[in-house]
Amino acid sequence: AFEWHMKTAERGGAEEQFEVEEYLRKGKGMRKNRIMAKLWFQKAADQGNKGAQEALEFLRMAKRGYDESRSQG
Repeated sequence: AFEWHMKTAERGGAEEQFEVEEYLRKGKGMRKNRIMAKLWFQKAADQGNKGAQEALEFLRMAKRGYDESRSQG
């Protein structure tokens, strides 16, 4: 299944880009690769995938809160 998603993702399919991110982030059938996962996440978000856009915004907000708490501590 990953190979099919990857081929379609490489051709610009936003839904498949989002799926590839999940395979890489969770290590489904392969080693986890968070750097590549983020790349595919961003590609999907850039193409308008709502799930990817919302998740990236959540991650940005979480990171911002983490950074602020570190600077106060």
